[in-house]
Amino acid sequence: LSKITKLMCDNGISVDIFLQKPKGGESTLFFTTHESYEKSINLLLQNLKEENFIKAEPFMMRMEN
Repeated sequence: LSKITKLMCDNGISVDIFLQKPKGGESTLFFTTHESYEKSINLLLQNLKEENFIKAEPFMMRMEN
């Protein structure tokens, strides 16, 4: 979690809501962020794909108000 939030911080992304769903020895993590640039999110996703502790493809779902 600390590595992920550091990568988010490095890309100028702030967490609004965090949810962790444990399953077996792994967890699925859900983050809702404060308003962010899509470019920053895409860079974060690329950074996450390079990490060896990420077991599934990270993805983004756009939420607009």
